[in-house]
Amino acid sequence: MWQLMPIIEQLEMMHPLWGLLWSALESFLPILPLTAIVAFNVYAHGFWLGYLVSFLGTIGGSTLLFLSIRKLFRARFSSKMGAHPKWVSMREKMQAKGFTPIFLLYCFPFTPSFFVSTAAAVAEVPTIKFLVALVSGKLVMIYILSTIGFHIQDLLANPGRSIIILVAIVVIWVLLEKVVKIDERIG
Repeated sequence: MWQLMPIIEQLEMMHPLWGLLWSALESFLPILPLTAIVAFNVYAHGFWLGYLVSFLGTIGGSTLLFLSIRKLFRARFSSKMGAHPKWVSMREKMQAKGFTPIFLLYCFPFTPSFFVSTAAAVAEVPTIKFLVALVSGKLVMIYILSTIGFHIQDLLANPGRSIIILVAIVVIWVLLEKVVKIDERIG
């Protein structure tokens, strides 16, 4: 951790706009580590400002990607896949139940936003349904990452806390999987 201190000190001097831009850029480039971006934002700007910067950046980037894919590639993709029975079935399921899978995927910290936004755009998920799932899912996920990033020194010094957080994430994932199965049975 002491090796990262000079980098973090430089980040503290940077404007939060840089954190917002990096968070948005992660939506387009899944190779960028959102976990590290959020951790640097909360460590450099404080918990709430770092959380807000990270949250707004990921929301803006994912929304821009979703709308861009929908505008530029949806027609081309639909014309190629339009009549394929598996595609039609998947698209109908995404349109009908788009909120739950999108919400769950955005809640999980290591799901690349690029793939979720692209799939939702190509599957023609209604924009409002996508935005509600995006905002609510990222609200949860960025909060988890912010909490981890803000308390990183404590987590490294006390590995027991890290294990508790990992167990909590797994429990949340299992519970969300059960909610999806119930949603599939009802819908």
